[in-house]
Amino acid sequence: MLRKLLIIACLTSTVTITFAQKKKKNKGKDAQATVTEAAAINYKEAGAPMPAVRLVTKQKSAIIDADIKHNGPTFVMLFNPTCEHCIETTNMIRKNEALFKNTKVVLLATPNQIDNLQYFEDLTHYPQSKLLMVGVDSSGFIDRTYTYGSLPQLNIYDKNRKLVRTFNGPTIDSLKPYIE
Repeated sequence: MLRKLLIIACLTSTVTITFAQKKKKNKGKDAQATVTEAAAINYKEAGAPMPAVRLVTKQKSAIIDADIKHNGPTFVMLFNPTCEHCIETTNMIRKNEALFKNTKVVLLATPNQIDNLQYFEDLTHYPQSKLLMVGVDSSGFIDRTYTYGSLPQLNIYDKNRKLVRTFNGPTIDSLKPYIE
């Protein structure tokens, strides 16, 4: 009787281990396929989907995709907190905040710029804005979308989160057709 129980236990553990290894192997293939598909998307082309966004604020809190989703356009500005043009563009958006009724505006800097967000805050007073979400990129968004032109780069996504247009150093008049 003890021998039969031992044989059953050995067979059960062998089947369990084999199943787990097969599942792990398939999971690795699925993950690799997802990475390969994502790498094939050119996020810089018009019509491309907006990649996942995760930013870390000056206070070290996270803003994720779910916090940004809404039924209107999304503007994502890639910026450097010490860039004069970036500061001017942010102040221009703040002065015209009333135009952005159903538009989200996200400002993303590279992770190494988190210490410079205080300087940016001092010059733009962005926390006083209900419109702006400001932080550093922690999802690789900048790497996927920056065209390596000049800063600021403003990516405009429609309500379906598809890239409509990219601007470098936009004016309020150039943005008006995309604002809701």
